[in-house]
Amino acid sequence: MATTYENRVPAWFWIVAGLGLVWNAIGAAFYLGYVGVLGGPFAPPPGMPPMPVWATAAYAIGVWGSVVAMIGLLMRARWARLLLWVALAALIVDWAWVLFMSGAGIQPLGICVLLIALLLALMGELGMKRGWLR
Repeated sequence: MATTYENRVPAWFWIVAGLGLVWNAIGAAFYLGYVGVLGGPFAPPPGMPPMPVWATAAYAIGVWGSVVAMIGLLMRARWARLLLWVALAALIVDWAWVLFMSGAGIQPLGICVLLIALLLALMGELGMKRGWLR
């Protein structure tokens, strides 16, 4: 089947999906730092209280789900849309603990992470609506 002009994926989609993958890969590196696989700049800040198991699980689902979903978007896979929403929900659970229960207070990074995750999920919706995802 020939690609029609209406179905052609715009360049901005590829750029944003690529940047989203890089952003989420950095988040994955911070997750690996938190669980002790990576050290240095990826280690948790000193004095941060230990994250409960449920928040750590949400962190893992949010980060790794986002990485896989961005790969899916670059593959133009339909399942990426749902996975972006699942990852967003998990990140909301994780950041709810960080922002409201850990004693750390409101952190600009948390707000940015949640806004970017929401925008990427909405991009997946747009890709589905426009027929860019197969």
